[in-house]
Amino acid sequence: MFISINPTYLCNFRCDFCYLTDEQLADNKKIDLDRLNDLICEVVSHKNEEIIFDLYGGEITALPDAYVEKLLGLLRMYSSNPIRITTNLSKMPSYLFHDDIDVAVSYDGEAREKSDKVY
Repeated sequence: MFISINPTYLCNFRCDFCYLTDEQLADNKKIDLDRLNDLICEVVSHKNEEIIFDLYGGEITALPDAYVEKLLGLLRMYSSNPIRITTNLSKMPSYLFHDDIDVAVSYDGEAREKSDKVY
């Protein structure tokens, strides 16, 4: 089972093609990890199978590193599979280099605002 989690809409870019509004992209709200744990528990209680998590946003790396580390720790309690993070890769925090993290880069060339900032 794949579970996709969008913990925030916050993003450091404002690409013309983005489906999120400027207001959403500037919103620094993030999902409460206790609430997320409850939601995952509910899903797991109804469907007992292997889980693969995908994280995306907004931009995951725009969140505080400590929050993301706690989020990853929570997800690891439910799955030993690699966690996939989709990012614009404008920032490379250390958690992107963990052995159990797969990084998917949303690279859109010059169509993206600040494309020169993507690693």
